[in-house]
Formats: sequence, structure tokens, C-alpha cells
Amino acid sequence: MTEREAILWIINNVWSKDNYMDFGVEHWRLNEWYVAGKTDQELMGSYRDLGGVCPPIQTKVEFIENYKKQKFNWSNT
Repeated sequence: MTEREAILWIINNVWSKDNYMDFGVEHWRLNEWYVAGKTDQELMGSYRDLGGVCPPIQTKVEFIENYKKQKFNWSNT
């Protein structure tokens, strides 16, 4: 059984969901969604509610660039 098959088995048999997109975010992907600006409340929903399995790469890049700008500005004050 692969990791994907195991996750799908759990989704089907434990959470009673029919589709991976109806399942919520796994704990090892939370940081990706926090970087995308999602809140704890939003992460309680499904991937379908979030708009996909992973946040867009551009969203993550923008977060990192904004973070670097903030850190640079803080060091100059």
C-alpha cells in the first residue's frame, strides 16, 4: 500500500468521504496554507473549500518577498 492509497483508505473508511478534495488539509501541509494566508478556521474545511490541494506557488513567493521586506525595514529602524 502506498502513502496515497493509505490516505485514500483513511478518507473513505474513517472520515466517510468519497473524494480526496472533500478531505481537509493534512498536518504536514499546514505551513504551506499558513504562508498562503489561511486561518485555522479556513483550514478546518476541505481542499475544495480552499481551492486546491496546495496553495499557488505565486502566493507563497509573495509571502516570502513581503516577509523579507518587513525584516529589512525593521532592521533599518
